[in-house]
Amino acid sequence: MKNRLMIVLWAVALSACEQAEVPAGVDAAREPSDGAPPSVDGAPPQADMDVEPDMGRDDTGPGTVPDAWQGSGCPDMTRLPLSECVRAAVVADCGGEGAPRLFCRAVDELASPECLWFDGGCPALEFSRRCDVASAPDCYPGRFGGFGAAPWTLERATTIDTAVNPALGDMRDVTVDCGPCGIIPGAAAPDGWEEGRCLRREGLCGELLEPLRLQRSSAEWPWSSWVSWMIVHPSLGGGAALLIEFDPRAEGGHARACIVWQSDAGITEDPPICATNGELEVDHWPVSREDAATVKGRLVADFPPLSPYPSVEPFIDGLHIEARF
Repeated sequence: MKNRLMIVLWAVALSACEQAEVPAGVDAAREPSDGAPPSVDGAPPQADMDVEPDMGRDDTGPGTVPDAWQGSGCPDMTRLPLSECVRAAVVADCGGEGAPRLFCRAVDELASPECLWFDGGCPALEFSRRCDVASAPDCYPGRFGGFGAAPWTLERATTIDTAVNPALGDMRDVTVDCGPCGIIPGAAAPDGWEEGRCLRREGLCGELLEPLRLQRSSAEWPWSSWVSWMIVHPSLGGGAALLIEFDPRAEGGHARACIVWQSDAGITEDPPICATNGELEVDHWPVSREDAATVKGRLVADFPPLSPYPSVEPFIDGLHIEARF
């Protein structure tokens, strides 16, 4: 009789436990529909690495890789500061092994955010928001910076040979010559477009009402970074700027040259046009970051058929550019 009573009391107690309210912040164990393990202490099931992560998520600690980025291929699951990465105007390499990804960082409340493609997919420590997918939250207008939405790597469009020509050291002015810029037979050129005209009447390949301006890559970039120049028209009315850059770590390596579109409001979102071949001569090969700021150059490059209006189908049968800077 005593044993039967103990069994009844044990059964009643077990039933009461099953019906007790689950404490706040703890999910009751359940079998999710996708077969993932149940959540514990409010944590979500482990994400599938093929699923786009929550791109608005912040770091879990200095230098660490948040769970949402575990598929990025960051070496040893850590991220480097940008000062220890290899960077160029639009792309950096911080040692990742995955596909290129675009990440941004807010500089301050007034300045535009800085966005870079990361060759290998591993972002620098300072960059916490991924912005190359349409579903990514908190992405910034203008995040592609005039370089298009197609992924960038350090080797993209590096079709230009490099050489050293000490005679270039005497150059002073920035000049750009373009031609011959014929109209593609049968192409629909805009009304009034003259044969031989290259881009716009005023600007990079037109009448220069003001001298062209040369913008150099920042001296704050690490020495491992590329040497970059941007030749622009001060009024922004020319509709195009010319980006030229090369890797100083390997003398005789390759360079790239791209036409980047501008508007009165600044750089547009239209993809650039990059040279198919050419040669970049420099007066000397830089030996330090400070020395890179003194390099003078000459570019001779050929560009594919293009249109000065990115929304219009190409109607100019190629573009040959010679620039001194």
